[in-house]
Amino acid sequence: MSALGGLRPVEEIVIVDDGSTDQTLKVARSMADEHSCVTVSTQPEPGGAAAARLRGARLARNEWIALLDSDDYLSPDAVSDAYDAAISHAAEVSVWAVYRESCGIIRPFLLTKDFQRPMTGREATRLTLGDWKLPAVGVMRRDLFVDASERVNVDSFNEDELVSRELLFAASRVAAGPGTYFYVDNVDSTTQSQSTDRSGLAASHRWLLEFSAGNSFFKDEPQLAAVLVRHGIKVARTFFDASDPKRDVLRQPAEVRKLVAALQAHAPPAWRCGFREIYRGLRGRSVRHEVRSLALGVNESMSDPADESHP
Repeated sequence: MSALGGLRPVEEIVIVDDGSTDQTLKVARSMADEHSCVTVSTQPEPGGAAAARLRGARLARNEWIALLDSDDYLSPDAVSDAYDAAISHAAEVSVWAVYRESCGIIRPFLLTKDFQRPMTGREATRLTLGDWKLPAVGVMRRDLFVDASERVNVDSFNEDELVSRELLFAASRVAAGPGTYFYVDNVDSTTQSQSTDRSGLAASHRWLLEFSAGNSFFKDEPQLAAVLVRHGIKVARTFFDASDPKRDVLRQPAEVRKLVAALQAHAPPAWRCGFREIYRGLRGRSVRHEVRSLALGVNESMSDPADESHP
């Protein structure tokens, strides 16, 4: 119900039912009967959250849209306020602060308090690489979102995170609007199924490596390559630890073989980052050793013995 807005009601709400098995469709149609701004659409066959979002965006009539998952909710007038911020800053995306609700307890998750000025799309995208430092939910230009969704062809539970990066990167300006998005933890949600979607996670991380390298983020900031490769190593390890203690790549599914190849391609060469406190953690040689032990199927230590000889 929060999508209806507060003192400034939204003009249009498109609800997409992706094969729900509870009372979702019945409740949605009841809302449509009660509110003329609500339209209900059903997917011909279940296609996942990303496909449902894209269908809703294509059905929307307005130039600007906001996305809201069925488990989550917004603060009053969040949509209208974020739209005003986008227009006043000549931005194509206006993001909300995100709070996370779990077992009835609400905590800050990704805030915009340090977002003192509008950013370029590239600056905003950088804040999503490595660790998320920027909320990626809010009001956005509809055509920008549709184009971004169509460029991402990855079947994964976190496909929306990839679309968000494409969206931000394509934007000329990104602003922070007032309002809050409340993300509600739900054990039955698609996101919580990630433990059984390791192939999808491998595919999405490979996409992230190629996206970052293709848009020169690694060239501008070599430390980032080491960070993302290390994250990819953790993803790849889940395959080998579960089914292949010898870490033989040839025995693994196609997606993990592709991921390991991407890790090899983007692991940085040996270099010093210049700060003693992070020298060991980000040195390229250590990363290359870890990738090599995966790619060659060698059952050896995943740390570089040379680490101990350096300050």
